[in-house]
Order: sequence, then structure tokens, then C-alpha cells
Amino acid sequence: MLQGAFLIDNFIAPQFNWFTVMSPVTRYNRTGTGSGIVLDKEIGEPIKAKVWRSDNFIKSTTAESRFTFENIPTGYELINVSADGYADGSLAADVYQGDESPEVTIFLTVRLLLGFDGKK
Repeated sequence: MLQGAFLIDNFIAPQFNWFTVMSPVTRYNRTGTGSGIVLDKEIGEPIKAKVWRSDNFIKSTTAESRFTFENIPTGYELINVSADGYADGSLAADVYQGDESPEVTIFLTVRLLLGFDGKK
């Protein structure tokens, strides 16, 4: 057998560290900042909204409809948005290490309430 190798089901594989390859912890060792803006899809105007990540950490947008999440794990992060009078929205943002992540824009559409003869 080769030195520095091990046998798996009659297959000789080079030796490596399983913890490094298999551990989900490696994603969480690097963090970044994710930021963006929430806009009305039809007119492009900023919308005051609630924004949250997949871990349910909720933030409100600023007066300019911007949001920032700091020290979040690198990789894809699902950003969810909710605003009065609009259908909820979401977007998968790619978070880079540090402050290098591109800003995301989330567009929301007006929620239509249909009524028939005074009934919703």
C-alpha cells in the first residue's frame, strides 16, 4: 500500500483530513456583511420594510429603504422581506468575506385584494 494512503472498499485513497472536508463549521469561520435596498417593482421607489435572514434575525430598513447584516456566515444567505401593502419577497444573496459582498436589490409588488360585492 502507498505510504500516506488508506484503503476504502479495496480502493486506495490518498490520506486527507476528513474534518476539513466534511465539517460544516468551515463555512462559519468566515463572515461578511450583506446589504441591500427594497424597492417597489412598478415605480422603483424605496419601501419601508422588515427584512430577515434564514435564522429569523429581523431588522427594519432605514428611511432610505436600506438594510445591512453584519458578521453573517459567507455563502448564500436567504433574505426575506415583508412590507405593508406588498406581497412578501425573498432573494438568495451571495455573502463574501469582509465587506466585499455586492449590494442586493429586492423588488416587491403591490398586493392586490380582490373583492366581490363588498366581500373579500
